[in-house]
Amino acid sequence: MIITEKIIIMKNISLLLILSIIIISCSSPLDKAYKQNTLEEDIVALKESISEEELNTLAEYIALKTFSGDDMLGKTYNDLLNEAKKMKEELRIQEEEDAKKLLIEKGNIICDYEYNIALSRKKLFPINIQFLSDTAIAMRSNSDFWEYSINSVEESTNEKHSVLANGGNIRSEKQDYKLVFRAGLVSVERLSNNAKWWFVSESARDAFESELEESGLMFHK
Repeated sequence: MIITEKIIIMKNISLLLILSIIIISCSSPLDKAYKQNTLEEDIVALKESISEEELNTLAEYIALKTFSGDDMLGKTYNDLLNEAKKMKEELRIQEEEDAKKLLIEKGNIICDYEYNIALSRKKLFPINIQFLSDTAIAMRSNSDFWEYSINSVEESTNEKHSVLANGGNIRSEKQDYKLVFRAGLVSVERLSNNAKWWFVSESARDAFESELEESGLMFHK
């Protein structure tokens, strides 16, 4: 009887050991709680579980939290990664909103010439480009009208604003475009065939044509 009980106990112990090994081998480094004194070795283990981009996002977030003196004890690396992704997305949305506001503040842009680089053609073409809202742009010439709805802002600085938009001539089917705004310059590129036009103000014309000449393109003054 005693021998039988010992055998049962040994089997139970063996089963527990097997289960422990399975649980340990299946656990992810992301499930481990953050500890500053094991961070370096944890990062090495995390490299095998997440992408390089996610690892950089996590490392930057931990550095930010450490610098700010925020408490991370008790949180797993998965918790911290999710927090980092959420913060990154919130910053992206805020930057895009700020960029849209900058576009609206530009108000109207008055251009005087149209350049078709592919055709090496330039013509006098007065056009008024207006930011109607943070999502809408209108262009008006003496005889035509274009409307664009902004889908996203690619870049926004003091020197350059780049947006992806849908629209075009109000008499034509809407298409996707890339619009780039610089001081006195606006480029419109149709994404379906990469056709591109530049609208240029009189004040920016000489500098713009000098840029073209440096690229080997000549336009009559």
